[in-house]
Amino acid sequence: MTGDIEAALARLRPADSAVFEENRRRFLARLDERLADWQRRMAPYKGRRVVTVHDTWPYFCRRFGLVVVATVETTPGLPPTPTTLASLPQRMKEAGVKVVIAEPSSNESVVRQIADRSGARAVTLVPSVGGDPAAGDYFELFEVNITRLTAALAGMS
Repeated sequence: MTGDIEAALARLRPADSAVFEENRRRFLARLDERLADWQRRMAPYKGRRVVTVHDTWPYFCRRFGLVVVATVETTPGLPPTPTTLASLPQRMKEAGVKVVIAEPSSNESVVRQIADRSGARAVTLVPSVGGDPAAGDYFELFEVNITRLTAALAGMS
């Protein structure tokens, strides 16, 4: 993606193409460094099973080795059915799920109900830059999410 952005900017401002190339190189070097740190911090939790409120996290979970067992909102934008609310906590217990990943827009009451009934911890992750004051750029977004998630996963067996 960064290559496409760099190419588009270079087409618009050919005289600055070297600057765009250098900025991309620095960004990717920093990303590689940060990604290595995030993967190291998440490594102890590889294979952990989680439930997400929305189907927002498949790439994130795959990248860091988490297994999504279920999604609370089986149809995007529609609240979970009473059947889902009744059956999901037991399913989570059987699957060994200890963390429910919510978002700032998630229904807190539903998340708390599922977490309480299943014995899991709820953690709110930020889906996009600016979704939390601490997530002002791409690197801060991942730092916030990794920090919150590792805190939620810590000590959960």
